[in-house]
Amino acid sequence: MHVVDFIPILGQEKSVTIITLLQKSVQSPDWRIRKSIAKQLGLLAQSTPMYSSYVEEICVALLIDNVNKVRRAAAKRMGEVINAFLTCGYVGASSLIQKLTDMSKDPMKVRRVDFVTVATSLFVALPPDQFNPYILPSLELASKDKVSEIRIAVATNIKKVMEKHEHYNDEIKKLSEQLKQDEDVDVKFIMENGPIELFKRKKTITPVVEDPCERIVSFEGFGRK
Repeated sequence: MHVVDFIPILGQEKSVTIITLLQKSVQSPDWRIRKSIAKQLGLLAQSTPMYSSYVEEICVALLIDNVNKVRRAAAKRMGEVINAFLTCGYVGASSLIQKLTDMSKDPMKVRRVDFVTVATSLFVALPPDQFNPYILPSLELASKDKVSEIRIAVATNIKKVMEKHEHYNDEIKKLSEQLKQDEDVDVKFIMENGPIELFKRKKTITPVVEDPCERIVSFEGFGRK
């Protein structure tokens, strides 16, 4: 059971106690605690519409965490968070969307990589009329990033989206065709064949064959020991 699960039990008025606890926990030196909170962001946003501004602060803090696993967990929940904010009419939703898209232009490479995960989460959660005007331009920018690692991340996520979701639109198809012409061989390979991790050679354990000679009992110095 997660901390957020107590919100329906406590009621909306007392749920501020949970919010306060989570705000303090985001500063915890234990990254596993921060990751656990990050994985609950979607449910948190849905359960506490009256405290959306505080949830937004928690989201931003986790998205810039110094541990990759924490940031990635938070990025994967941004689609759920934005969807919840838009549903409840939170006026700060557009501000958070702007902060998310600004990640695509951040001078730090890790922020731009994380944006690709954010964009993928938003694509899955939002309808095209919301995704295309606000998120797609930044994703297109990421697909032309000078750092090949960013373009590889875009290619990997787009390929996964096209394989798992049938509702992708013409804009995503165009982006896919553009990436197929990328100068980086890894980007082109991913678009043609799928994410590279799917083709990593699996480790195999070679069974140890018992040496029959090991069973020979030595006698007065003769035979193998």
